[in-house]
Amino acid sequence: MSAEEYISAALHRLIKRKEPELSSDGFFLFAALHMLMLALTFGARFAPGWPLAFLRVLLLSLATDNTVVALGAVSLEAPWYELLTRLRYALHALVLPGLSLYGLALPGPQKPAIWRAVVWPLALGCLLYGAWHEIVELVLQPAGAGQVPRLVSTQPGPPWATVVGNLVFLVLSGACWYRRGWPWAFVGGLVILLVNGALAGSALALPAGALAELQFLLLLLWTESRRPFFTQHALSR
Repeated sequence: MSAEEYISAALHRLIKRKEPELSSDGFFLFAALHMLMLALTFGARFAPGWPLAFLRVLLLSLATDNTVVALGAVSLEAPWYELLTRLRYALHALVLPGLSLYGLALPGPQKPAIWRAVVWPLALGCLLYGAWHEIVELVLQPAGAGQVPRLVSTQPGPPWATVVGNLVFLVLSGACWYRRGWPWAFVGGLVILLVNGALAGSALALPAGALAELQFLLLLLWTESRRPFFTQHALSR
């Protein structure tokens, strides 16, 4: 297909859709906001270390995720769009399990060894499960009518690796709230879990989930910016 034919076909799909679809334009905005937050992490308020590095990787992966979704409206049938979608799923499978380990590093007293003995195997299990289902066995198909145009997995059911990782993070961020009086990481994790659970399978699940991710990342950034304060407070006690 020539470039002219591809552009013509893309415009034809945009103008003459048989079924109503949610706009994907807003996902470019989500991607831009994630990149802006990524730039902010290089400010002086953030302490260097692997938790900050993970947060940067998470922001970059979600910016990529939203960019791929946004491109679906005009690139759904392009061969390279399937490759981008596979990259999107691979990032999802490989990065999100690290959220449990990030929870271990939330500000507060050092976690007991038993916590690490439980969380590390769970994170590894989520990584292997996600890699198998979202990389090795991934089969893609166009999203249903009325949804944001994109390619999605044919496998039914919730993303269990993500669900388990979120639950582990809630427990660890709840401990941060209890020990440090800082509830915001827990609040962000709870909101994203409730939104994704309540709207799972609906046409609004993707845009609502993107909004929930945005507030979650903002609260994680706020929490991470407070790490030097928590560290100094712990040393002064």
